[in-house]
Amino acid sequence: WLPEIGPGCAMTELSQEQIDELKLRRKWINAIKIAQKSEKDWLDQSKKIFERYRGKNAKKNSFNILYSNTDTLAPAILNSPPKPDVRRRFPDNNDKLSKAVSEVLGRALTFSIDDPSFMESMELNLYDYLLAGRAVSRVRYVPQIQAIEGMESMEEEQTESEGYEELQWEQIIVEQVQFEDFLRGPGRTWAEVCWIAFKHRLDKEEIAEKFGPEKAEAMAFDEVEDEFDNGVKRKDDDRFKGGTAEVWEIWDKDKKQVMSLSANFSEGFLSILPDPLQLRGFFPIPKPLYAFKDSTSLVPVPLFEPYRQQAEELDRISGRINKIIDGIKVRGIYDAVISELGNLMQGDDNSLIPAQNLSML
Repeated sequence: WLPEIGPGCAMTELSQEQIDELKLRRKWINAIKIAQKSEKDWLDQSKKIFERYRGKNAKKNSFNILYSNTDTLAPAILNSPPKPDVRRRFPDNNDKLSKAVSEVLGRALTFSIDDPSFMESMELNLYDYLLAGRAVSRVRYVPQIQAIEGMESMEEEQTESEGYEELQWEQIIVEQVQFEDFLRGPGRTWAEVCWIAFKHRLDKEEIAEKFGPEKAEAMAFDEVEDEFDNGVKRKDDDRFKGGTAEVWEIWDKDKKQVMSLSANFSEGFLSILPDPLQLRGFFPIPKPLYAFKDSTSLVPVPLFEPYRQQAEELDRISGRINKIIDGIKVRGIYDAVISELGNLMQGDDNSLIPAQNLSML
């Protein structure tokens, strides 16, 4: 057994644990490919819908009913930040502690919603919902840890100086997940989904920070086109040159662990972590918001699909109207002796043009 390793690494015999890890990595790469294939048609369709909404082909889609409908529905769905309403489940209970806890939770939610990034994420999710047919919001726990030095303890007449970490600040951030950067496991309903995955594009410095410099050195980064080098492609490993690698962050609900892997790193997983958040549903997202609810499939359906034929018919009719308008022109022939007829077509409203030879006219 020899590992598939990057250049400059020596070939060594693998242990059984490494072999099992490589097999598991191959299994997850295949699972990601299958999930991508199952939603490929929807993904291509959604990209075209976004292009249509932006008016990329204005000549063909001159009557952009998609833009009109979307911007009519958007403010009807989300027009202001939500108002938190936290109450005790049983208000007849005179427990003062539960009342105080509900007030604290309500104020904490209000503080989080007041952050401008919250509404920005909600607006992005809104347009994913209206155009692509599915919106995914991810909740992140962001703590700020500070290292404290100088702890001294006396044990058996020995003084030891130890460092420890202290939680300085913590917050919850809600962020939008791009519709093409999210994958899910098989299932007809959300309860059947056993894993989800998020796609990230990371450069070498970010890989080194998250997973260690050794793995960053062993990774291959995508070729990028250098606009200052006459379009010649080259393999970059410097973040300033734009070299990045695709990394999938997989949340496995069955085994309660989070794995990071990349096709550009062949030595195994970038990381495997136990359940980091201890959430009841394990996943760091609520159930995605679907435009159409279907008990037979979780593949989204864009809102544009039911009236696609009518929109295309409007485009055809608008195109014909434009051609007819372009074809409507005033043409005529007149006697050059009567020069006033030429000035007649250029006159303004309620204007009188003098004629030299009215009898001939």
